[in-house]
Amino acid sequence: MSEQSEMSNVFASKMRDADLNFIANIASKLGVGLGVTLFVKGALVTGNTISGKEYYEKIAEFFGDAQEGTVDHAIANYFKRTGEEYYTPEDDEASVPLNFLHLTDVAFRLGSEKFSHHKNGLLRIKIEEIDGFMLGISTNDE
Repeated sequence: MSEQSEMSNVFASKMRDADLNFIANIASKLGVGLGVTLFVKGALVTGNTISGKEYYEKIAEFFGDAQEGTVDHAIANYFKRTGEEYYTPEDDEASVPLNFLHLTDVAFRLGSEKFSHHKNGLLRIKIEEIDGFMLGISTNDE
């Protein structure tokens, strides 16, 4: 018997919360957004869930009616195409793996600081990087 040991590839992935997958799914497939507060590496992130397609459309809109041939036009086209290609199923059976949660009206809080709101704030975050969550928007109100 040989003393050589066999090497095999091992793929490890973080645990994905089934509830967050469900929330991403209803935003993506039904267009139903929910207010959520996420716990991410010691920070709080709050906002409303949106579909990946809406996320990409909103980013493309930020660049408005950019003149053809400009960098802004290229960026807008990239995000518009990405939203159409990856988040528009050709039939009811087609689906994109929902690895990300997309939020709008985003605010962040770290430690005892108040929430910092971002005008037109959009966020795309890996579901597997979220440590915990609760339903509802968190605010600075007491």
